[in-house]
Amino acid sequence: PHHYRTCVHGPRLLWTSQGNYLFLNSEPHTVNRNLGIFWVIFSSAELYGNMYVYFKLEGKKYIDAETRKAVIYSMTSVAASSLLMFGVLGKAKESFSSDVKSKKERPLQALKTTWAIFNTSKMRMLCISFIFIGMQQA
Repeated sequence: PHHYRTCVHGPRLLWTSQGNYLFLNSEPHTVNRNLGIFWVIFSSAELYGNMYVYFKLEGKKYIDAETRKAVIYSMTSVAASSLLMFGVLGKAKESFSSDVKSKKERPLQALKTTWAIFNTSKMRMLCISFIFIGMQQA
């Protein structure tokens, strides 16, 4: 049960922080490129990890202890190195440019603004892909 919570809540927090970090460290003309590069790296990681496990388990009826340890240790080392790299990232910039003023909103006003954005037709169309991606990741 505890590892289930980690699998559910960990990515939620990481996605939010990674997206925010990417956004803050991109210029207006590079934000789409940077997000695209991030998405390609993220998506290809699933492919490489699954290929590694597939070839490690190929032709085996039962998973022996040696193979299980090799897969677990290699995946753990990749996760640990990713965490280490994430930990040494520099401090994020404050905003795109100096002319952008950050507007302080009260929580209720921020919720109303978010709801108004959600109710636009473009955002609802995006929600279809967000739901698909979320289900695929889960």
